[in-house]
Amino acid sequence: MILSIGIPTYNRGYVIERTIRHLLNELSPYAEKTELVVVDNCSTDDTVTVCERLLNEGLEFKFVQNEKNLGADGNFKRCVEKASGEFVWLFGSDDVPISGALRNIINKLEGDVDNVVGLSLQYEIKEALNKPSKQKLFTPELTTDVSISRKDLAIDKLKMSAFVKLYLGYFPFVTCNIVRRTNFLDSVKSHSVLGSGGYDFIGLFLNMLKSDSSRWRFISNPAVLCMREDTERDDSGFYGDGAWYAFEINAFLIKIFRSELGHLKTIEKILVKEFVASYIVGDLIRLKLSQASRKRQIEVLSAGSKLLGAKYLFGNLFLLSVLTVPNWILRLIKQLRSKRVT
Repeated sequence: MILSIGIPTYNRGYVIERTIRHLLNELSPYAEKTELVVVDNCSTDDTVTVCERLLNEGLEFKFVQNEKNLGADGNFKRCVEKASGEFVWLFGSDDVPISGALRNIINKLEGDVDNVVGLSLQYEIKEALNKPSKQKLFTPELTTDVSISRKDLAIDKLKMSAFVKLYLGYFPFVTCNIVRRTNFLDSVKSHSVLGSGGYDFIGLFLNMLKSDSSRWRFISNPAVLCMREDTERDDSGFYGDGAWYAFEINAFLIKIFRSELGHLKTIEKILVKEFVASYIVGDLIRLKLSQASRKRQIEVLSAGSKLLGAKYLFGNLFLLSVLTVPNWILRLIKQLRSKRVT
């Protein structure tokens, strides 16, 4: 079996049926090569009832119920453990696949995947009123596939720079990523958990690149529709504030690639420029324009200042200015940022 799609779920009874039906429809032409695995993390809503009803209707997927809540990170690992495929696509229970994308993915996995430990996939965002959103201010758009090896990162500063942008853009969104099952489980054994509250998989992905021969591929074809019909956030905000972790885990990236000390300043500049400019400034603008509580605005400002540190004085002053300038200026900045991605 080439591919397992694993859905880690908790209290998603209101959307899980949509996700399962969409995935099974896409998987049907490849039934002998694929499987769908749903792992429930002790939901307290009707998630289990919905899944059992679908099974009784004759839909074919593997349904696993944890005996205790393992936390988000634990349930991601559980999905991979229960899968049978050579590769596992961790799939968010509230997302859906883009029609026809699976054919391209199967072709990639049946092609040249020697030493490939993972793949990251392009995604699109669907917001309210069925309007596709282009607000992916932090995630790099790809026009062609990119393959980066551990060896590349050791000798090529430009590839290290590209990789930092790519992993910060794609790794935090778990549905964008497919992993080689054995390498992921080996990474679980050797990687000390950072207690991220749902984002330890980023460290596990990075840990999979420790071998000199290992490669990670970033696929240019869109494959996932991220459903954001119930939120106003876009990629200029945070995934439940979890994207802070994408910045903090840079310490783990440096730990893995400590031999490339000449790259560390390059990595730091990318993180400060790309992450702070795109995420934190964007979130502050959104909070101020939506008249969010002053307390919440200060929380984001404080976290941003902590990430920047004392040596980035200008950056700290710029963050502070976002909360003090008139809203009409912020609206103009937001419009300019939007035009940059259309």
